Amino acid sequence: MFIPVITSFLTVCFNLVIGSTLIIVPLRLKEAGAGIFAITGTLSVWAVVCAVCAWLVGRILTERNARRLVQTGTALYFLCFLGLLLVPGVQMQYFWLLLLGIATAVYCAPFQVFLKTLENGKQAGLVRASALYSASWSFGMAVGPFLFSMLSAGENGMAWQLAYGINAVLMIPVFFLPVLAEKLTAHSNRTGTTESPAPEDDFSNKPDLALWGWLLTVAAFAAVATTKSLLPEQGPDAGYSETQVSLMVSLIYFSHSFTSFCLVRSRDWMYRATGVVLSTLCGLAGLLLFVFGFGNVCCLYAGSILIGIFSGVVGFCLVFYSLAHPEKAGKYVAVNEITVGATNTLSPLLIGGGLVWITGWNGMPYLALSILSAVIALLYLKRMVKIKIS
Repeated sequence: MFIPVITSFLTVCFNLVIGSTLIIVPLRLKEAGAGIFAITGTLSVWAVVCAVCAWLVGRILTERNARRLVQTGTALYFLCFLGLLLVPGVQMQYFWLLLLGIATAVYCAPFQVFLKTLENGKQAGLVRASALYSASWSFGMAVGPFLFSMLSAGENGMAWQLAYGINAVLMIPVFFLPVLAEKLTAHSNRTGTTESPAPEDDFSNKPDLALWGWLLTVAAFAAVATTKSLLPEQGPDAGYSETQVSLMVSLIYFSHSFTSFCLVRSRDWMYRATGVVLSTLCGLAGLLLFVFGFGNVCCLYAGSILIGIFSGVVGFCLVFYSLAHPEKAGKYVAVNEITVGATNTLSPLLIGGGLVWITGWNGMPYLALSILSAVIALLYLKRMVKIKIS
Protein backbone atom coordinates (compact mmCIF):
# COMPACT_ATOMS: atom_id res chain seq x y z
CA MET A 1 0.00 0.00 0.00
CA PHE A 2 2.62 2.54 1.14
CA ILE A 3 5.30 1.54 -1.38
CA PRO A 4 3.35 2.60 -4.53
CA VAL A 5 2.45 5.87 -2.75
CA ILE A 6 6.11 6.55 -1.97
CA THR A 7 7.37 5.69 -5.47
CA SER A 8 4.60 7.75 -7.10
CA PHE A 9 5.45 10.69 -4.83
CA LEU A 10 9.13 10.40 -5.78
CA THR A 11 8.29 10.39 -9.47
CA VAL A 12 5.92 13.36 -9.16
CA CYS A 13 8.40 15.44 -7.16
CA PHE A 14 11.36 14.80 -9.40
CA ASN A 15 9.47 15.59 -12.57
CA LEU A 16 7.79 18.58 -10.97
CA VAL A 17 11.18 20.24 -10.58
CA ILE A 18 12.18 19.29 -14.14
CA GLY A 19 8.92 20.63 -15.57
CA SER A 20 9.08 23.94 -13.74
CA THR A 21 12.74 24.56 -14.59
CA LEU A 22 12.31 23.79 -18.28
CA ILE A 23 9.56 26.41 -18.56
CA ILE A 24 11.21 29.05 -16.33
CA VAL A 25 14.57 29.11 -18.13
CA PRO A 26 13.25 29.78 -21.68
CA LEU A 27 10.78 32.36 -20.39
CA ARG A 28 13.61 34.20 -18.59
CA LEU A 29 15.68 34.10 -21.79
CA LYS A 30 12.73 35.44 -23.79
CA GLU A 31 12.40 38.26 -21.25
CA ALA A 32 16.10 39.03 -21.74
CA GLY A 33 15.62 39.31 -25.53
CA ALA A 34 17.24 36.02 -26.61
CA GLY A 35 16.63 34.63 -30.12
CA ILE A 36 14.61 31.58 -31.10
CA PHE A 37 17.59 29.18 -31.17
CA ALA A 38 18.78 30.29 -27.73
CA ILE A 39 15.29 29.71 -26.34
CA THR A 40 14.49 26.38 -28.01
CA GLY A 41 18.07 25.29 -27.34
CA THR A 42 17.49 25.23 -23.58
CA LEU A 43 15.63 21.94 -23.82
CA SER A 44 18.24 20.64 -26.24
CA VAL A 45 21.18 21.36 -23.93
CA TRP A 46 19.46 19.61 -21.04
CA ALA A 47 18.46 16.67 -23.21
CA VAL A 48 21.79 16.04 -24.96
CA VAL A 49 23.66 16.01 -21.67
CA CYS A 50 21.00 13.71 -20.26
CA ALA A 51 21.27 11.34 -23.25
CA VAL A 52 25.07 11.08 -23.13
CA CYS A 53 25.14 10.60 -19.37
CA ALA A 54 22.29 8.05 -19.55
CA TRP A 55 24.43 5.93 -21.87
CA LEU A 56 27.30 6.08 -19.36
CA VAL A 57 24.99 5.31 -16.44
CA GLY A 58 23.56 2.34 -18.35
CA ARG A 59 27.02 0.76 -18.42
CA ILE A 60 27.26 0.65 -14.63
CA LEU A 61 23.58 0.35 -13.68
CA THR A 62 22.55 -2.78 -11.76
CA GLU A 63 19.75 -3.63 -9.36
CA ARG A 64 22.26 -3.41 -6.50
CA ASN A 65 23.38 0.17 -7.16
CA ALA A 66 20.10 1.58 -8.51
CA ARG A 67 19.01 3.15 -5.22
CA ARG A 68 22.40 4.81 -4.60
CA LEU A 69 22.38 6.29 -8.11
CA VAL A 70 18.86 7.65 -7.53
CA GLN A 71 20.07 9.41 -4.39
CA THR A 72 23.13 10.77 -6.21
CA GLY A 73 20.88 12.30 -8.87
CA THR A 74 18.72 13.87 -6.16
CA ALA A 75 21.77 15.44 -4.47
CA LEU A 76 22.89 16.90 -7.80
CA TYR A 77 19.45 18.41 -8.32
CA PHE A 78 19.56 20.02 -4.89
CA LEU A 79 22.91 21.62 -5.74
CA CYS A 80 21.51 22.80 -9.08
CA PHE A 81 18.61 24.65 -7.47
CA LEU A 82 20.84 26.23 -4.87
CA GLY A 83 22.98 27.46 -7.77
CA LEU A 84 19.96 28.85 -9.63
CA LEU A 85 19.00 30.80 -6.50
CA LEU A 86 22.48 31.99 -5.48
CA VAL A 87 23.93 32.61 -8.98
CA PRO A 88 20.78 33.53 -10.95
CA GLY A 89 22.29 35.49 -13.83
CA VAL A 90 20.69 34.85 -17.22
CA GLN A 91 24.13 34.07 -18.66
CA MET A 92 24.46 31.16 -16.17
CA GLN A 93 21.25 29.43 -17.24
CA TYR A 94 22.96 27.07 -19.67
CA PHE A 95 25.50 25.97 -17.05
CA TRP A 96 22.74 25.01 -14.64
CA LEU A 97 20.90 23.23 -17.45
CA LEU A 98 24.03 21.15 -18.04
CA LEU A 99 24.08 20.11 -14.37
CA LEU A 100 20.33 19.48 -14.59
CA GLY A 101 20.91 17.08 -17.51
CA ILE A 102 23.56 15.13 -15.58
CA ALA A 103 21.27 14.85 -12.54
CA THR A 104 18.35 13.66 -14.67
CA ALA A 105 20.42 10.90 -16.27
CA VAL A 106 21.80 9.73 -12.93
CA TYR A 107 18.25 9.58 -11.53
CA CYS A 108 15.82 8.44 -14.20
CA ALA A 109 17.18 5.17 -15.65
CA PRO A 110 18.22 3.86 -12.20
CA PHE A 111 14.82 4.83 -10.82
CA GLN A 112 13.04 2.57 -13.33
CA VAL A 113 15.27 -0.34 -12.30
CA PHE A 114 14.77 0.59 -8.63
CA LEU A 115 10.99 0.38 -9.14
CA LYS A 116 11.43 -3.07 -10.60
CA THR A 117 13.38 -4.27 -7.54
CA LEU A 118 10.43 -3.27 -5.34
CA GLU A 119 8.10 -5.64 -7.22
CA ASN A 120 7.69 -9.29 -6.30
CA GLY A 121 8.86 -11.45 -9.16
CA LYS A 122 10.01 -10.52 -12.60
CA GLN A 123 6.57 -10.14 -14.12
CA ALA A 124 4.39 -9.25 -11.15
CA GLY A 125 2.86 -5.80 -11.42
CA LEU A 126 4.53 -4.96 -14.72
CA VAL A 127 1.46 -3.27 -16.21
CA ARG A 128 0.75 -1.44 -12.97
CA ALA A 129 4.35 -0.30 -12.62
CA SER A 130 4.46 0.91 -16.24
CA ALA A 131 1.17 2.82 -15.99
CA LEU A 132 1.87 4.36 -12.59
CA TYR A 133 5.41 5.37 -13.53
CA SER A 134 4.23 7.04 -16.76
CA ALA A 135 1.27 8.69 -14.99
CA SER A 136 3.36 9.93 -12.06
CA TRP A 137 6.15 11.13 -14.35
CA SER A 138 3.82 13.23 -16.47
CA PHE A 139 1.79 14.45 -13.50
CA GLY A 140 4.97 15.88 -12.02
CA MET A 141 5.89 17.45 -15.36
CA ALA A 142 2.41 19.04 -15.37
CA VAL A 143 2.44 20.32 -11.80
CA GLY A 144 5.76 22.14 -12.30
CA PRO A 145 4.56 24.50 -15.07
CA PHE A 146 1.12 24.74 -13.43
CA LEU A 147 2.68 25.84 -10.15
CA PHE A 148 4.80 28.40 -11.98
CA SER A 149 1.73 29.65 -13.87
CA MET A 150 -0.02 30.26 -10.55
CA LEU A 151 3.01 32.01 -9.08
CA SER A 152 3.36 34.12 -12.23
CA ALA A 153 -0.28 35.18 -12.01
CA GLY A 154 0.59 37.08 -8.83
CA GLU A 155 2.89 39.39 -10.84
CA ASN A 156 5.15 40.00 -7.85
CA GLY A 157 8.37 39.45 -9.76
CA MET A 158 9.40 36.61 -7.45
CA ALA A 159 7.79 33.68 -9.24
CA TRP A 160 10.98 32.01 -10.45
CA GLN A 161 12.77 32.45 -7.09
CA LEU A 162 9.83 30.91 -5.24
CA ALA A 163 9.65 28.03 -7.73
CA TYR A 164 13.36 27.21 -7.38
CA GLY A 165 13.09 27.43 -3.59
CA ILE A 166 10.21 24.94 -3.62
CA ASN A 167 12.21 22.66 -5.91
CA ALA A 168 15.21 22.66 -3.57
CA VAL A 169 13.05 21.85 -0.53
CA LEU A 170 11.33 18.97 -2.34
CA MET A 171 14.66 17.29 -3.00
CA ILE A 172 15.16 16.69 0.74
CA PRO A 173 12.39 14.05 1.17
CA VAL A 174 13.14 12.70 -2.32
CA PHE A 175 16.68 11.91 -1.13
CA PHE A 176 15.58 9.86 1.90
CA LEU A 177 12.36 8.16 0.73
CA PRO A 178 14.04 5.52 -1.50
CA VAL A 179 15.67 4.05 1.62
CA LEU A 180 12.26 3.90 3.34
CA ALA A 181 10.70 2.20 0.30
CA GLU A 182 13.50 -0.38 0.27
CA LYS A 183 13.06 -1.13 3.99
CA LEU A 184 9.28 -1.43 3.68
CA THR A 185 9.71 -3.86 0.79
CA ALA A 186 12.17 -5.98 2.77
CA HIS A 187 9.81 -6.01 5.76
CA SER A 188 6.86 -7.02 3.57
CA ASN A 189 8.87 -9.86 2.06
CA ARG A 190 9.91 -11.15 5.51
CA THR A 191 6.43 -11.01 7.00
CA GLY A 192 4.60 -12.18 3.88
CA THR A 193 2.28 -9.15 3.96
CA THR A 194 3.02 -8.02 0.42
CA GLU A 195 -0.09 -7.36 -1.61
CA SER A 196 -0.09 -9.56 -4.69
CA PRO A 197 -1.10 -7.79 -7.89
CA ALA A 198 -3.62 -9.32 -10.22
CA PRO A 199 -2.19 -12.17 -12.27
CA GLU A 200 -0.65 -11.14 -15.59
CA ASP A 201 0.53 -12.92 -18.67
CA ASP A 202 4.17 -13.85 -18.89
CA PHE A 203 5.06 -10.97 -21.19
CA SER A 204 8.62 -12.25 -21.59
CA ASN A 205 7.16 -14.79 -24.03
CA LYS A 206 5.59 -12.04 -26.14
CA PRO A 207 7.38 -10.36 -29.08
CA ASP A 208 10.12 -7.91 -28.19
CA LEU A 209 8.71 -4.52 -29.26
CA ALA A 210 11.23 -2.26 -27.54
CA LEU A 211 12.38 -0.87 -30.90
CA TRP A 212 8.85 0.20 -31.74
CA GLY A 213 8.49 1.79 -28.32
CA TRP A 214 11.53 3.92 -29.14
CA LEU A 215 10.28 4.84 -32.63
CA LEU A 216 6.85 5.81 -31.30
CA THR A 217 8.56 7.83 -28.60
CA VAL A 218 10.43 9.81 -31.24
CA ALA A 219 7.10 10.85 -32.78
CA ALA A 220 5.11 11.54 -29.62
CA PHE A 221 7.85 13.08 -27.51
CA ALA A 222 9.07 15.22 -30.42
CA ALA A 223 5.55 16.66 -30.56
CA VAL A 224 5.70 17.45 -26.83
CA ALA A 225 9.29 18.75 -26.82
CA THR A 226 8.86 20.97 -29.87
CA THR A 227 5.54 22.36 -28.68
CA LYS A 228 6.72 23.21 -25.18
CA SER A 229 9.98 24.73 -26.45
CA LEU A 230 8.25 26.90 -29.08
CA LEU A 231 5.46 28.14 -26.80
CA PRO A 232 7.72 30.39 -24.65
CA GLU A 233 9.01 31.98 -27.88
CA GLN A 234 5.81 32.15 -29.95
CA GLY A 235 3.26 32.61 -27.14
CA PRO A 236 4.29 36.09 -25.92
CA ASP A 237 4.52 37.32 -29.53
CA ALA A 238 0.93 36.12 -30.06
CA GLY A 239 -0.23 37.99 -26.97
CA TYR A 240 -0.35 35.09 -24.52
CA SER A 241 0.80 35.66 -20.94
CA GLU A 242 3.35 33.57 -19.03
CA THR A 243 0.41 32.10 -17.12
CA GLN A 244 -1.34 30.97 -20.32
CA VAL A 245 1.86 29.56 -21.85
CA SER A 246 2.66 27.64 -18.67
CA LEU A 247 -0.91 26.33 -18.50
CA MET A 248 -0.71 25.02 -22.09
CA VAL A 249 2.41 23.03 -21.19
CA SER A 250 0.70 21.80 -18.01
CA LEU A 251 -2.31 20.55 -19.97
CA ILE A 252 -0.08 18.39 -22.17
CA TYR A 253 1.31 16.61 -19.14
CA PHE A 254 -1.93 16.46 -17.14
CA SER A 255 -3.55 14.78 -20.14
CA HIS A 256 -0.55 12.43 -20.48
CA SER A 257 -0.83 11.54 -16.79
CA PHE A 258 -4.58 10.89 -16.86
CA THR A 259 -4.23 8.74 -19.99
CA SER A 260 -1.44 6.65 -18.46
CA PHE A 261 -3.38 6.20 -15.22
CA CYS A 262 -6.37 4.89 -17.19
CA LEU A 263 -4.10 2.13 -18.56
CA VAL A 264 -3.29 0.69 -15.12
CA ARG A 265 -5.61 -2.31 -15.69
CA SER A 266 -4.41 -3.05 -19.21
CA ARG A 267 -4.30 -6.65 -20.42
CA ASP A 268 -2.72 -7.16 -23.84
CA TRP A 269 -3.69 -4.17 -26.00
CA MET A 270 0.04 -3.32 -26.13
CA TYR A 271 0.40 -6.09 -28.71
CA ARG A 272 -2.41 -4.80 -30.90
CA ALA A 273 -2.34 -1.73 -33.11
CA THR A 274 -5.68 -0.11 -32.21
CA GLY A 275 -4.64 1.81 -29.09
CA VAL A 276 -1.54 3.37 -30.60
CA VAL A 277 -3.28 4.24 -33.89
CA LEU A 278 -6.21 5.93 -32.12
CA SER A 279 -3.87 7.88 -29.85
CA THR A 280 -1.85 8.95 -32.89
CA LEU A 281 -5.02 10.33 -34.46
CA CYS A 282 -5.53 12.38 -31.28
CA GLY A 283 -1.97 13.64 -31.58
CA LEU A 284 -2.47 14.58 -35.23
CA ALA A 285 -5.64 16.50 -34.38
CA GLY A 286 -3.82 18.33 -31.58
CA LEU A 287 -0.90 19.30 -33.80
CA LEU A 288 -3.24 20.55 -36.52
CA LEU A 289 -4.96 22.77 -33.96
CA PHE A 290 -1.55 24.36 -33.37
CA VAL A 291 -1.12 24.79 -37.12
CA PHE A 292 -4.46 26.44 -37.86
CA GLY A 293 -5.72 27.67 -34.49
CA PHE A 294 -2.75 29.44 -32.92
CA GLY A 295 -4.69 32.69 -32.63
CA ASN A 296 -7.35 31.07 -30.43
CA VAL A 297 -6.29 30.17 -26.90
CA CYS A 298 -9.07 27.56 -26.56
CA CYS A 299 -7.75 25.76 -29.65
CA LEU A 300 -4.31 25.61 -28.09
CA TYR A 301 -5.69 24.30 -24.80
CA ALA A 302 -7.58 21.58 -26.71
CA GLY A 303 -4.53 20.82 -28.85
CA SER A 304 -2.39 20.45 -25.73
CA ILE A 305 -4.82 17.91 -24.26
CA LEU A 306 -4.87 15.85 -27.48
CA ILE A 307 -1.07 15.84 -27.75
CA GLY A 308 -0.99 14.67 -24.12
CA ILE A 309 -3.25 11.70 -24.90
CA PHE A 310 -0.87 10.68 -27.70
CA SER A 311 2.22 10.93 -25.52
CA GLY A 312 0.43 9.21 -22.61
CA VAL A 313 -0.22 6.03 -24.59
CA VAL A 314 3.27 6.04 -26.09
CA GLY A 315 4.89 6.77 -22.70
CA PHE A 316 3.20 3.68 -21.26
CA CYS A 317 4.42 1.58 -24.20
CA LEU A 318 7.95 2.89 -23.80
CA VAL A 319 8.21 1.74 -20.19
CA PHE A 320 6.24 -1.48 -20.69
CA TYR A 321 8.16 -2.71 -23.73
CA SER A 322 11.51 -2.05 -22.04
CA LEU A 323 10.57 -3.99 -18.88
CA ALA A 324 8.64 -6.85 -20.50
CA HIS A 325 11.87 -8.81 -21.04
CA PRO A 326 13.62 -8.72 -17.63
CA GLU A 327 16.98 -9.97 -18.86
CA LYS A 328 17.24 -6.93 -21.14
CA ALA A 329 15.61 -4.36 -18.85
CA GLY A 330 18.83 -2.71 -17.64
CA LYS A 331 20.02 -1.97 -21.16
CA TYR A 332 16.59 -1.09 -22.47
CA VAL A 333 15.80 1.54 -19.82
CA ALA A 334 19.15 3.18 -20.58
CA VAL A 335 18.16 3.28 -24.27
CA ASN A 336 14.82 4.76 -23.17
CA GLU A 337 16.64 7.70 -21.60
CA ILE A 338 18.91 8.07 -24.62
CA THR A 339 15.90 8.05 -26.98
CA VAL A 340 14.01 10.60 -24.91
CA GLY A 341 17.16 12.68 -24.52
CA ALA A 342 18.00 12.61 -28.24
CA THR A 343 14.41 13.46 -29.16
CA ASN A 344 14.33 16.36 -26.72
CA THR A 345 17.72 17.51 -28.05
CA LEU A 346 17.09 17.45 -31.79
CA SER A 347 13.39 18.17 -32.20
CA PRO A 348 13.31 21.68 -30.64
CA LEU A 349 16.29 22.81 -32.73
CA LEU A 350 15.71 20.98 -36.04
CA ILE A 351 11.91 20.74 -36.15
CA GLY A 352 11.18 23.76 -33.97
CA GLY A 353 13.61 26.62 -34.45
CA GLY A 354 15.10 25.21 -37.68
CA LEU A 355 11.88 24.92 -39.67
CA VAL A 356 10.62 28.31 -38.47
CA TRP A 357 13.92 29.89 -39.49
CA ILE A 358 13.94 28.18 -42.92
CA THR A 359 10.28 28.68 -43.86
CA GLY A 360 9.37 31.77 -41.84
CA TRP A 361 6.08 30.08 -40.89
CA ASN A 362 5.37 29.36 -37.22
CA GLY A 363 3.01 26.51 -38.10
CA MET A 364 5.54 24.51 -40.10
CA PRO A 365 7.02 22.55 -37.12
CA TYR A 366 3.57 21.29 -36.11
CA LEU A 367 2.75 20.26 -39.69
CA ALA A 368 6.08 18.40 -39.98
CA LEU A 369 5.40 16.63 -36.68
CA SER A 370 2.00 15.55 -37.98
CA ILE A 371 3.62 13.92 -41.00
CA LEU A 372 6.34 12.26 -38.88
CA SER A 373 3.76 10.83 -36.45
CA ALA A 374 1.58 9.50 -39.26
CA VAL A 375 4.51 7.75 -40.99
CA ILE A 376 5.75 6.04 -37.80
CA ALA A 377 2.20 5.00 -36.86
CA LEU A 378 1.68 3.43 -40.29
CA LEU A 379 4.96 1.51 -40.00
CA TYR A 380 3.93 0.34 -36.52
CA LEU A 381 0.54 -0.77 -37.88
CA LYS A 382 2.26 -2.75 -40.63
CA ARG A 383 4.51 -4.48 -38.08
CA MET A 384 1.65 -5.31 -35.69
CA VAL A 385 -0.41 -6.87 -38.46
CA LYS A 386 2.36 -9.45 -38.85
CA ILE A 387 2.32 -10.36 -35.13
CA LYS A 388 -0.09 -13.14 -34.24
CA ILE A 389 -1.12 -13.22 -30.58
CA SER A 390 -2.71 -16.45 -29.47
